Amino acid sequence: MLGKVTVIVLAIGLSSLVVQAQSGIFESYAIINTGGSDIYYDLQATTGNPDFNGANLGSFAQCTATLRLDGGQNKTFKCSGDDITDGKIWYRVYPTGSPSGAFVSTSFPNVTPLGTGCDGNDQQWEQNAANINLLAGRAPGNYTLEVYTTADYTFTGGGGGSGTHFSNNGGANYSATFTVTGGATCPVFVTASGGTAFAPYTTLNAAFTAINAGTHQGVINITIGANTTEPATPVALLRSNSPSNYTSISIKPFGNVTINSAATPTSGRAVLEFNGADNVTIDGDDPATSGVRNLTIQLATSSSSTLAAVRYASSSTSDGATNNTIKNCVIIGSRSSATSTQTNFGIYSGTSGTSTMSTSGQSDNNDNITIENNEIRRSYWGIYCAGTSTNFMDNLIIRNNIIGSSTAADAVANRGIYFQNTQASASAASALIEGNDIRITASSSSTSSCNGMEIANGNAGAIISKNKIHDINHPNTSGYGAYGISVTGSSNNAGITIVNNFIWDITNDNWSTAISATSGDLPVGIRVSAGATGLKIYHNSISLNAANTDPATAGYSSCVQLTTTGITGTDIRNNIFSNTQTGAAGSKYFTFVIPSGFTFGTINNNDYFANTAINIIGWNGSDRTTLAAWQSVTGQDGNSVAVNPNFTSGADLHIPNATNTVLESGGAAIGVTTDIDGDARPNGFAPDIGADEFNGINPNVCSGTPTAGSISSVPASICASGSAVLTLTGASSGPGITYQWKEATAPGGTYTNVGSSQTTYTTGTITSNRYYIVDVTCSNGPSTVTTLEYALVVNPLPTVMVSPTSGLICNPGGTAVALTASGAGTYTWSPATGLDMTMGATVNASPSATTTYTVTGTDGNGCQNTAMVTVTVADKPAIQAITATPSSICSGQNSQLNINAGIFTTTANGGALTINSLGNATPYSR
Repeated sequence: MLGKVTVIVLAIGLSSLVVQAQSGIFESYAIINTGGSDIYYDLQATTGNPDFNGANLGSFAQCTATLRLDGGQNKTFKCSGDDITDGKIWYRVYPTGSPSGAFVSTSFPNVTPLGTGCDGNDQQWEQNAANINLLAGRAPGNYTLEVYTTADYTFTGGGGGSGTHFSNNGGANYSATFTVTGGATCPVFVTASGGTAFAPYTTLNAAFTAINAGTHQGVINITIGANTTEPATPVALLRSNSPSNYTSISIKPFGNVTINSAATPTSGRAVLEFNGADNVTIDGDDPATSGVRNLTIQLATSSSSTLAAVRYASSSTSDGATNNTIKNCVIIGSRSSATSTQTNFGIYSGTSGTSTMSTSGQSDNNDNITIENNEIRRSYWGIYCAGTSTNFMDNLIIRNNIIGSSTAADAVANRGIYFQNTQASASAASALIEGNDIRITASSSSTSSCNGMEIANGNAGAIISKNKIHDINHPNTSGYGAYGISVTGSSNNAGITIVNNFIWDITNDNWSTAISATSGDLPVGIRVSAGATGLKIYHNSISLNAANTDPATAGYSSCVQLTTTGITGTDIRNNIFSNTQTGAAGSKYFTFVIPSGFTFGTINNNDYFANTAINIIGWNGSDRTTLAAWQSVTGQDGNSVAVNPNFTSGADLHIPNATNTVLESGGAAIGVTTDIDGDARPNGFAPDIGADEFNGINPNVCSGTPTAGSISSVPASICASGSAVLTLTGASSGPGITYQWKEATAPGGTYTNVGSSQTTYTTGTITSNRYYIVDVTCSNGPSTVTTLEYALVVNPLPTVMVSPTSGLICNPGGTAVALTASGAGTYTWSPATGLDMTMGATVNASPSATTTYTVTGTDGNGCQNTAMVTVTVADKPAIQAITATPSSICSGQNSQLNINAGIFTTTANGGALTINSLGNATPYSR
């Protein structure tokens, strides 16, 4: 009894709510059934039974296995004055790590008195037939079963009362875990907030059928708990539209599972299809399973064409598949061999509807699709996305995917990523293609070029950033192009940005020993073959260093190839173009190939490394073997260099820290704030050249006190309301040197910052003298010097006047009006009509109609001002008749004399005539 006494004291201390109580629980158990006999688990007990708290109850296949809570047991004591009235076990189940839900109880009947304890009143309360199915409605996952037991009591001492005793692990409750898995009979599980809350299915397509029928509604979660084999002809998931009624769908695996196609999939179809379906997320990462890609979607190998693993399609011009995401999956296509050229896809968003697929297919309004962190292999086309030219594919994101394989049978063979019609003009909805790792091994039977990435028409403002594109090889001995990034469209392709990419090892089987700007059979890092405008190529590192498939045959290659002069407004800065390929005599491996007469928008701060007889900087009708020759071709590139970039290795285009190179801080500030790794740019005095912002040593970086230089102006002085271009000459320049222009309205300041980072500054419109200085700073220190103050003289405008201020000529026979200007040095008059001359202070004006003249006066400083004068032309009146009334008189009498003078009016244009005091009529005509 000593052991029991100890337990009794502990039980009272833990669970008694009323100090007068003389009763409690001294042992408790949970009863679990896993398909055989009931198993008693110790709760508040120490026996030979397994402990419940912290136990793993096991793994149970949904639909076939058994896991029941059959009840539990309390052993209670009561002393005189107390009574135990009932007992219960309370339980709840929730996903492990996410406690939730209310506790539910099942009662214990009083089984038998134990005949021990106070007055022999110990009792056993037990339920072993509760038959609670713990697997019911549970999708595959890890779960926690949490329990405690209670015993209600009454007592008579101290005035009486009642309460509840708890066996609850000190308030923390007892918990055990278990796992639910799928199985061959029911690998797919659907839970939903509306309609049927839970149901298992044999395939994901069967679940789609139920959702389309409205069986499951609201927020829907689909768990893939075991491998599936989908039907040969899939059932496309449709948009939420009666009878279906869902707001979102999530598809996730539990464990490492594979969604397989049928052994012979139907041509033109996919394993999973989303036809106008919206708000669907496929997330292949199971956080409870190692790795980040736990879901595989796989086609059987097939010689049939136009198959896809996953397909997004519009069901009409107004019903696209929108707001969909596929991420963290392994996507395996249907290529049947390493030499197959059958058209098939990993992920396809193209032809509308589900009847066909093609490499020219387009879908309307498949907006807001995100394809992220997938691994795609064994496909001819990895990712194909194409909107229409009227209903673009807004907000396309293709990010952090691994495309291709070093294993020939698993290779992606034709296009890694292809996208078309994603935006008509650059906007926040333009496509983002970022962080992908792409390799392509073309079939030796292929008779077309292969591309890591193809940018077709309609991708205005697209950003191609932080990708690693490498090992692009075309082995056909007839010779076909192999391209890292290929821009093939000109329509709606303005403002594309290609930035912070690593591109290396682009090879083919050499075929031609003739080069032209339009040669299509070259290995090329970035190729633009259509008239895209405003193309920005920033901070890329391109290295062609691997030998071609047939290095014994002479051939050609280029880091960059621009094929047409229709490519306009390019901005190419801060890139490394390194071509160190080796080959047979007669080979020519360029960093840049352009047509003759090509005009760059901006090209500067690049590294062109090609320093052997067959490694040549550029071509534009002929070889350009030196940087100076290339600078002559571009008309720019003043800050470009030709140095070995010293990459970490041929397959790692990072540059080791502490490398002594002018690439460190050798770039221009163009607003690119991070590098390929996401590191802040710049980390030195200026951005580094190339995709990697490294911590190198630039031998040309300034040190000590810089030279200030001096300021000059063109023109030397200006007129009020004019502007001037100020130039700093003789100052220190190079990495680490910065310039800060300052302006004041009076000699000696106070100065205000007005321009920085340039050796020139264009003033705004100013009306009085201004005073300028420049602070020249060497950041390595830092140390700053200031130029002498430069006074920019602003001359006032002359005050030009004309005398007389107005003039009048009466025709016919009127005298010319002499007009005299003053206030300036020289004068020019306009218009010339009616003037005897247009130069000089005085001119004679005799226009035939009223005219306003402008005189422009120029003073000795070249400043000009104007004045205006109007010369009015009027008609001279004529005497028509003289009369006397009476016409004859006697001496001493009076006669009234009348003169009829003015302009004789014969007609009037509309309305009544108005006669003024002079006898003139308005309106009138002669």
